[in-house]
Amino acid sequence: MSGPSEPVRARVRAILEQQLAAIESAKLAAEIVQRSRELTNGVSEACRADTVRRAPGAALSSIEAATQVRSVAARLAAVLLETASQSVASTQDAAAVADAAYDVLGAGIHRLPPEAARGRALLRTAAVRRLGPSETVETRLFLALSALPHPAWMHATCEAIGSLATGGWIWSLATLGAYLVRIEGGARALKLVVPIVAMVAFIAEGPAKAFFAPRRPFRHRVQLMFLGAKPRARSFPSGHAATSFAGAWVLGSVWPGRRPMFLALATLVSLSRVYLGAHDLDEILAGSVLGLALAEGLRRPLECVLSPIRLPETRPG
Repeated sequence: MSGPSEPVRARVRAILEQQLAAIESAKLAAEIVQRSRELTNGVSEACRADTVRRAPGAALSSIEAATQVRSVAARLAAVLLETASQSVASTQDAAAVADAAYDVLGAGIHRLPPEAARGRALLRTAAVRRLGPSETVETRLFLALSALPHPAWMHATCEAIGSLATGGWIWSLATLGAYLVRIEGGARALKLVVPIVAMVAFIAEGPAKAFFAPRRPFRHRVQLMFLGAKPRARSFPSGHAATSFAGAWVLGSVWPGRRPMFLALATLVSLSRVYLGAHDLDEILAGSVLGLALAEGLRRPLECVLSPIRLPETRPG
């Protein structure tokens, strides 16, 4: 069922497809990437988002205005930068614009016209060539994961996992289930996992992202969009990775023999975000380290505080 933002998504998608179809050579693609780097030099993601929020007009109008630039390379750079800018701003249409950018530039289930697909490939190649040596390995890993086959069922499955893992709910619910079916250690796990995952979710989504958002270069966000990531505000660190690794670590402290399995599940949840273009590997790594550090730091004092609280003792059924 279409929502109110669907017309914006469809129109932005059509604009991007039309602009990508105009990229007919590697030279033009390289010029677009160069212009984008010059225009975003020294600009932070938060600064760009603030500028967009203060500017009059809707997101769609701003992107359409960028199509009026005469020079081909300047026009394409302007449209792409405006798309990224509108995606990271906290406006009504930001999510729709980000979805449209991923539809066209990402590796999802949307089918591109052949001319637009050619332009996207040229732009992506040009973006990869401008990377430094330290960025190349990470970028190629991101491209390899995000470019895996995207059948509709797999895409939907990963989206569902992402929804369940938001805020760490999947770990808290799984622990509650273990307690209710009388698995030994379930009571201890429940007392630890629910508060720790909740605290990690709050820190990762609140103070951590608020700290890093003003410092992340907008150039990095644009580069990731060229490579197929969904342009989103405040995506560093990954909250999904933080809560998943926190939940896995705490569960591993209750059931040490199953810790490798829990960490493997946390890794799969986190990599599903890369597969969907929602995060790059830096964001996943930062989230996982944050989650592990907070989980271990909170676990011992919390266990001391909560040890007097007795839930009904459970034994294997």
